[in-house]
Amino acid sequence: MINPVEDLKVTSKYGVKRKYTTTTGHSRVDVHNGVDLISRTNNDDLFAMWDGKVIYRGTDATGCNKIVTAHGGVLPFGMVLVCVYAHVSAYKRRPGDAIKEGDVVAIMGATGNVTGKHLHLGMYAIPAHTWKKKDGTYYVYSDTNRDLYEINPNEVLHLYKEKEE
Repeated sequence: MINPVEDLKVTSKYGVKRKYTTTTGHSRVDVHNGVDLISRTNNDDLFAMWDGKVIYRGTDATGCNKIVTAHGGVLPFGMVLVCVYAHVSAYKRRPGDAIKEGDVVAIMGATGNVTGKHLHLGMYAIPAHTWKKKDGTYYVYSDTNRDLYEINPNEVLHLYKEKEE
């Protein structure tokens, strides 16, 4: 496992309650479902953290560009790890592309509802038998997917950092 950002700095942790204004001008309080990262070296490349596959790239209703990767064999109990790289300015891979740990998958950006350039990294676990649909497409994280389990990226990055030391 490598970090998704070179010489990363955490700017907002997972689970923090945040108040912000939506693109429609409404005020909203929500719990942060990922971790926000920047690079201390100003390298905007975003790296695949493990070997895997790109399963999605696109733009949501707020204008946020996302690329989503899936990694088998990282989690126990037959779970697939899904990583969401959000607010990217450019894509370097396409859905279906195989990726190796360290490959550049996207470029850090400031798309969507943001105050500045950063990576919002979300992590989810999905049972391996449910992540590929019968029609050949892939489940992407969704509040309606009952088989989706949110993972705290702070803990993943912290655990792997300790193992390297």
